[in-house]
Amino acid sequence: MKLTNNIDTTNWRFIKDIQSTNTAENFLMLRKLLDENNYDEIFVVTSEFHYERAKMFTDIIIPEH
Repeated sequence: MKLTNNIDTTNWRFIKDIQSTNTAENFLMLRKLLDENNYDEIFVVTSEFHYERAKMFTDIIIPEH
């Protein structure tokens, strides 16, 4: 069992975006994945430094989060 902030990640399926070149592209790729697949939950991993920018793009590109 792997714990990340007390969350069991044993059965997680990790998807690493290696195509995007910036934060906006990251979230557009995420939107595409969400449109093409059915996920119960998603977690976006980012640094504290990039958190506000990631939150802004989440609010714009994935408003139903």
